[in-house]
Amino acid sequence: IPSFDPLSLTGRESVVTYHGEEKILVRKRVKQLHHFSELFSGMRINFWLDDNGRIVQEESPTGFNFIAEPEFRAKDIVRSANELLSSVAVPLKGPLPDPESKQISYRLTLPSDFDHDLEGGRQQFEDNMLTVSFEKIPSQSERVVMNFCGQAECLQPSRYVQSDHQDIKTLAGEIVGMETDPVVHVRLLADWVFRNLEKRPVLGLPDALTTLYSKKGDCNEHASLFAALARSLGIPAVIATGVTKMNNAFYYHAWNEVCLNGNWYSLDTTTNQMPADLFHIRFGRGDMDQQLKIGALLGNLKIDIIPQDK
Repeated sequence: IPSFDPLSLTGRESVVTYHGEEKILVRKRVKQLHHFSELFSGMRINFWLDDNGRIVQEESPTGFNFIAEPEFRAKDIVRSANELLSSVAVPLKGPLPDPESKQISYRLTLPSDFDHDLEGGRQQFEDNMLTVSFEKIPSQSERVVMNFCGQAECLQPSRYVQSDHQDIKTLAGEIVGMETDPVVHVRLLADWVFRNLEKRPVLGLPDALTTLYSKKGDCNEHASLFAALARSLGIPAVIATGVTKMNNAFYYHAWNEVCLNGNWYSLDTTTNQMPADLFHIRFGRGDMDQQLKIGALLGNLKIDIIPQDK
């Protein structure tokens, strides 16, 4: 079915499948409903309609169930329910490695049809085994050659990374001043984003220009603004999406990668890490349309840390 995607502002095809009538239990009552499923951006959404075409129940890719209810019941929220973010976190399994480790290996359990970007840069992936290696950022004394690492879009403006906007260009120029070294540029831009953005959740779609004006946001806003600033100076930059460790679990996170000397290097402007630590596991690269794909992992991902050889 052709549809309009408001995130990418483009048309795309959605595959909707009718599975027939089913008897399902809704609020302790058995109902005869029509079962449909939709495949969108790699995520499968199940929903059940009554004979009048009204949605009675919907099941998200993360396993959450949404049920149509009267307003008075929907507003009667149980305050003791689990916090939403914690309910989709991936429990930490396995021994924590030495903090000085230069490499961490993981065993991943994920959907077989998930379209991931686990291979490349500091990550090596084979047979569900992922190895993340520490990166050595080029020093200021090294000659840095700029290229786009085979991905021309990492230098181009986009709907959510407006690197061609004059306000973005002006700010980037002010931040780097008279410096000419691309490595110094990256560090200065990352430091500015870390120090000048208030770290708080923001409702809405993350885009660089809005973040520049509001100077607040979570990891998505940090990553979008840094990518725009870097691209405006001719530094290839992408947004990486995946998970990172916080306390005793892995949570969804977004950070950046830049291309220097033909190699990708990670950095996290939310936590001021360059490179990002080895608990950052990248599953995808790209703007919002690509970031949505990670939704198929929520509730369907297991991560085991492989013990290190002594």
